[in-house]
Amino acid sequence: MRLVVVQDRSRLFREGLARLLCATGRIHAIALRDEGEVLATCAGSGADAALVELAGEATALARLVAELQCAGVRVVGSSPAARRRPALGPTIPVVDRRSSADEVLAIFDPDAAARLVPATRLPAASTAAGELTARERQVLALIGTGATSAEIGARLGISAKTVEGRRQSIYAKLGVQNQAGALSVALRSGALGGERSSGAR
Repeated sequence: MRLVVVQDRSRLFREGLARLLCATGRIHAIALRDEGEVLATCAGSGADAALVELAGEATALARLVAELQCAGVRVVGSSPAARRRPALGPTIPVVDRRSSADEVLAIFDPDAAARLVPATRLPAASTAAGELTARERQVLALIGTGATSAEIGARLGISAKTVEGRRQSIYAKLGVQNQAGALSVALRSGALGGERSSGAR
């Protein structure tokens, strides 16, 4: 399964696109608000592609795009139609926020629309919780104790940025938007199991 990082300041756009990409069954997406998190998240998660909002200072944006491309990450831009996009080269496709779902999906996977899972067939909470990796269950258990990302990172021997990447992956897999939703799904499905007590020590 391919991994795509979606960065945009518009919560509705980034989370909606992340859910749409995940619904194909072939793409897993992580939604981020700030472009400063993109490079670290892509490096920490091994992302195949990143959608980056074409806003902010042009030189910093061009540097981010160059660093992502050097890391082997395919870059796609997002922009409102009215905004003039920076010149980042002809090889970078741009998603207009007003584009249809099929147009957006075609940029990441030309056959995605045919594989789009209908909303009625999205996995149940227990199935989605079962897709969490052992590390994601550890992170989720520690989130349940109220630990911060820095505290979780210190406990597991990983960086706080990596914890944030895991947190976003957990949210996407569980189909939730925040830690309260993630904990609710995990508790209902029994996904925390023994990890909850071990994380509380």
